[in-house]
Amino acid sequence: MNKYFLGIDISKEQFDVCLTDGQETWSGQFDNQNQGFRQLSKWLKKRKVKQLHACLEATGRYGEELAYYLHRVGFEVSVVNPSVTKHYAQAKMQRNKTDKLDARMLTEYCRKERPRLWEPPSEAEMVLRALTRRLSAPQKDRTRKINRLKAGKHPKQVQTRRCVR
Repeated sequence: MNKYFLGIDISKEQFDVCLTDGQETWSGQFDNQNQGFRQLSKWLKKRKVKQLHACLEATGRYGEELAYYLHRVGFEVSVVNPSVTKHYAQAKMQRNKTDKLDARMLTEYCRKERPRLWEPPSEAEMVLRALTRRLSAPQKDRTRKINRLKAGKHPKQVQTRRCVR
């Protein structure tokens, strides 16, 4: 049975994929929502994919649901650091940057480098991660406001510290 490798370049609205078995290569594009995930499954089934190692970059929350979905249906998933794949592409002299080319590069990276497999975090980890994001947002906003006030002249009403509390 052939093992397939799937590179996924993900964005907010859609994701591009590149699939290879080492001999042939296929590309596709799907909506980044449950319907798109199901279409991807049909697309893979049409190509008789049974064993799959999927690789996508850790791009905030855009890829989380797809990673969970692929893991739930029984595929191997790697969620990799974007800076690692950026350097990999640079080492391969990949100068053009499109979603389709990024998906192809991720497929090659997955096939040749066999990155560490991803395991979904526990519920406690997910809650802690969500709380941390929630707490850090107001801190970042406050820092941004203070920095803005320090840049240039502002009317007296804007300069008061009450604006940033």
